[in-house]
Amino acid sequence: MYLFHTCIRAFVKGNLGDDLFIYTLCQRYPDTKFYICGEKQYRALFLPLKNLTYVADDSFLIKWFFRGLNCVPILFNMIGKKKRIAKLSCFNFISRFSRYNILISGSLFMEIGDETFKENSFTRQEKRYYRRRPYVLGCNFGPYHSEAYRQFYEGMFKKASQVSFRDQYSCGLFSGDNIYYAPDILFGLEQEAVLLPVYKDYILISVLNPGKDSLDNFDYRKSDYFRKLEEFIQYAINKKEKIVLLGFCNFQRDDMFIHDLVQKIGINSETHDIITVCYPDITYKEALGYFTNAKAVIATRYHAMIIGWVFGRRVFPISYNEKMRHVIEELTPGMLYAETDTVNAINNDIIYSALSEGTVLSGELLKTEAAGHFHKLDLVLK
Repeated sequence: MYLFHTCIRAFVKGNLGDDLFIYTLCQRYPDTKFYICGEKQYRALFLPLKNLTYVADDSFLIKWFFRGLNCVPILFNMIGKKKRIAKLSCFNFISRFSRYNILISGSLFMEIGDETFKENSFTRQEKRYYRRRPYVLGCNFGPYHSEAYRQFYEGMFKKASQVSFRDQYSCGLFSGDNIYYAPDILFGLEQEAVLLPVYKDYILISVLNPGKDSLDNFDYRKSDYFRKLEEFIQYAINKKEKIVLLGFCNFQRDDMFIHDLVQKIGINSETHDIITVCYPDITYKEALGYFTNAKAVIATRYHAMIIGWVFGRRVFPISYNEKMRHVIEELTPGMLYAETDTVNAINNDIIYSALSEGTVLSGELLKTEAAGHFHKLDLVLK
């Protein structure tokens, strides 16, 4: 019995790239009724999507409803009927009673920490989820460090209706008739859906906290990456360039990084030398507008690199993990880029030259190919 039509599993934390995934999916299938769970503070980000029901799983009524539901196993035990019942959450409930399940989240499959992989409550939940034969869209696999982790997901992916990867490296780690590769979903972005800022002809820098996925208490202010951005911004301002610092996700502390960086530079961010903006303090259309009016992009965020290419801008990527490196080497072999832990060794003149004379990636063919992520879903939702 299906109570719901299609359940979306995604990273719902006010991240620009992930939210654009959700918008792309819902706009592609306007006649499909989607359901998604997340914290109530992010509900307003999806109000324009009329075919998406956003369930705030931290609301008072939802929390108490599932607390009551999860008392059922205790009652069975009290009357002497031992019965193993999986603990339900808002997402698990909607997913279980949905006709279709879609997982659309680029970097979900990262093995965090250095401990040996072993099954736990999360892997048991994953097994239940993949029994529902979800459509897994637009992901990459890794970074990972244990073969057992890869093998676990190899077993899960065999049960999925589809698994589409956004890089050839990840796709090559698995085999099966349901495994596909296509360029990143956001290569299909519509460039008309933007709100333009009043500023023009600036260098857009998408920042990132390099320790966002670390379990350690990482101090980014002491990193070579932080020092290099500080140094390059001073260099660019001396060349009479304007700078826009764009944060993609306040939850992952992009706003704090920008604040600390501007303070370290010692320039008033209200002047026209440096402009600071953060999503979700601005809308996704406003964020895309900043790419439209930029003359070039320094991209540490993965999707800043993709969006920069989509909008025909010269991009200097600073890779913070292997997912960016794989895509750069697959789509633009020979393109100049840096790693967060080695960027300090690259001369500012070289970076500046890449922003003014570097390769511009043509995205038209990639836009067509990116639709390949949806070719199986089109059969059931269109």
